[in-house]
Amino acid sequence: MQLPILARLIASASAVALLLTGVGSAAHGADPTYPTGTFTVDRTSTYALAPDGDVLGSEPVVVTRHEIIDDTTAPDDIQVVLDPNDGASGSFLWSAPYCPGDTCSLGFSRVGTFTPHALLTDQDGHTSIVGLPQVTVIRDLTAPVVRLTKPRPRLRHRISAWRVLHGTVSDRQIGVWSVHAGLTQKRHGRWYCYSDYDHRWHKGLRSEAATWRGAGDYLETELVGANGWRTPRIPGLTRGRLVVRITADDRTNNFTPMRVVHRGRLTRR
Repeated sequence: MQLPILARLIASASAVALLLTGVGSAAHGADPTYPTGTFTVDRTSTYALAPDGDVLGSEPVVVTRHEIIDDTTAPDDIQVVLDPNDGASGSFLWSAPYCPGDTCSLGFSRVGTFTPHALLTDQDGHTSIVGLPQVTVIRDLTAPVVRLTKPRPRLRHRISAWRVLHGTVSDRQIGVWSVHAGLTQKRHGRWYCYSDYDHRWHKGLRSEAATWRGAGDYLETELVGANGWRTPRIPGLTRGRLVVRITADDRTNNFTPMRVVHRGRLTRR
């Protein structure tokens, strides 16, 4: 009566042994290699974008992936995660819109020197960490220097000499972002302010300062060459006192305060 029970126990033990052997063989036969890759960065230093407060980001560093290799997983199926490794930003998946194709924008949330890395994971769950070159994030506290190039003294009273303003601008660190100009002119006892929005002169008050405060409008300019700027043609200039202001800012929001750079009277066309 006991033999059938013993036989069943022996059969069950054999089945378990066969199951364990099968699992062990599958684990031994799984992909034993880890993915590898090569990456480059377009620069090894960048600038913080909030120079006078908390650093919320930086001018991005562009990372390019050149080759991703695994013996069984196709390159497009390998998951790539970038980590700035600055202790604040956190890692993110290589995907659009920050990572179109083989390039990716990598930002940092702190000032300092960091070693970012990429994490590559194949379809078997193997993850490799690939170090990227060190990147130094710099705090830029210097505003641009902007100047107006005035017409020659013998032409400064002519309307035609002021229809296009131009000058120079420079920045010692990250580079110039924009230059703006402001114009007011006195006509028949009233000050007018030029608006870049509708390209018209708008009537203000009897005080130039009050007119500018109440209706001051920045005139967009074009950056020219390495260190130049100029305005579009300014319509509607006429005889009367003219006041010109300029300002500039860089790519980290340092700015030169808007200031008066010329006061003069236009008397001839």
